[in-house]
Amino acid sequence: MVFDKEHLAYWERTKGTHLDNLRQSPKVAVLLYSRDPRAYLRLFGVAEIYEDGPIREAIMSRTVQNELDRDLERKGFGVLIKVTSIMMPRATAQTPSQS
Repeated sequence: MVFDKEHLAYWERTKGTHLDNLRQSPKVAVLLYSRDPRAYLRLFGVAEIYEDGPIREAIMSRTVQNELDRDLERKGFGVLIKVTSIMMPRATAQTPSQS
């Protein structure tokens, strides 16, 4: 989710390899794709994990209910990503060939 002008955020509930990777290196890349129009963005940043406290609570309060329903005991963490750069590759729309 867009958290504010400088940050993305998400609710980390899996506590698997992805979380281990963040703990080893907080540098991340996020790919956003839109089918209409066919375009995508790459966002690069630095992630910070919030296991408790007001930022964790703020992220949780803005997380979609469907995601929170998968973490009934609310044991997940908030992850805040400070976006450091954005790359907008040239869109390559596919068009059907004409015969």
